[in-house]
Amino acid sequence: MPLIGITSGEGSLKPVEGNPPKIEAYKEAIKDAGGDTFIFHPSIDKKEMEDARRKVSGLLFIGGDDVDPSFFNEPPHENLGAVDKELDVMEIELARWAWEKNMPILGICRGIQVVNIALGGDVYQDLASELSDLPGLIYHQQKKRRHEPVHEIFTRPGSMLSRLFGHSIDVNSTHHQAVRKVAPGLLKSAWSKDEVTEGLEAPEKLFVILVQFHPELLYRNYPVFFPLFKNFIQKAGYYEGKKGSN
Repeated sequence: MPLIGITSGEGSLKPVEGNPPKIEAYKEAIKDAGGDTFIFHPSIDKKEMEDARRKVSGLLFIGGDDVDPSFFNEPPHENLGAVDKELDVMEIELARWAWEKNMPILGICRGIQVVNIALGGDVYQDLASELSDLPGLIYHQQKKRRHEPVHEIFTRPGSMLSRLFGHSIDVNSTHHQAVRKVAPGLLKSAWSKDEVTEGLEAPEKLFVILVQFHPELLYRNYPVFFPLFKNFIQKAGYYEGKKGSN
């Protein structure tokens, strides 16, 4: 059973309005797909971090606050949300480390943004204002239940997301930021009708898939999303075996 490191700020570890902590949905998806989990958060000490790095065989970067724009050399936009710079520092360092190790990486919502930034890309700090003149800009912060899809995305032919989901699929949408410049080594492999980036992947790596939507909230009612987690765990298992043979 491969061990997956899940990166998280303190907010995702706390119950919200009587609901379970947000991180539980990610943990359950990994467990259902056949993996075990370890939580990376900024408060763990150096030794625990080093021990966990040796043990994990994949990293999952989850949703959460906005990324501090200083990491891509921009001042804060007036509509920038809450940031957690300690979390940013930890995640950016872990993303670069995992990338160099060719360790499987899955990024969800904030995850696609922070990994892209870690590798040299950037993001729109606020879609609604920065792309206000774009004809057909859709609303990316759904008011419906987060467990329901609200808009269609399209996948690049031949990409891993295309093999998983087909030419198009309906997804949920709970973000006001999105990838702008794609980092070197990543390929834009999914987008919405307004061309906003919904998926990135790294064809030269063992497994790097980054999505802007929340499959952990969809896969139980919409099983088409489950193979994303199964593939991630399968590649993590392969990485684990390769690591053990060295």
